[in-house]
Amino acid sequence: MSRNPEKHRLKQRVTRKRYYAVNSRTIATEKEKGCSVCGLKEELPHRPLGFDHLDEAEKKAKISRLRWFSPAALEAELGLVRCVCEPCHRNRHRSYRKVSVA
Repeated sequence: MSRNPEKHRLKQRVTRKRYYAVNSRTIATEKEKGCSVCGLKEELPHRPLGFDHLDEAEKKAKISRLRWFSPAALEAELGLVRCVCEPCHRNRHRSYRKVSVA
């Protein structure tokens, strides 16, 4: 039995668009909760909200990339992150940088 590749691609495209719409709403809902560090509730141009993986070793993908994947994959990854504003994210990772004195 041969498979119709064009029909399969069309089905994939429709499914991915549906995933994108559902996952975009899920991500927006998470961002509405605000920064988990400083409590900022709304996204400002100079303080955008993003996601910070609590343990980089468990990171499977960036949250923004998972918009195109199944909602289950996004939910699993959202369990590994916290929503933070840019300054709080920067402050957390600042402690990881090594300062070299020349």
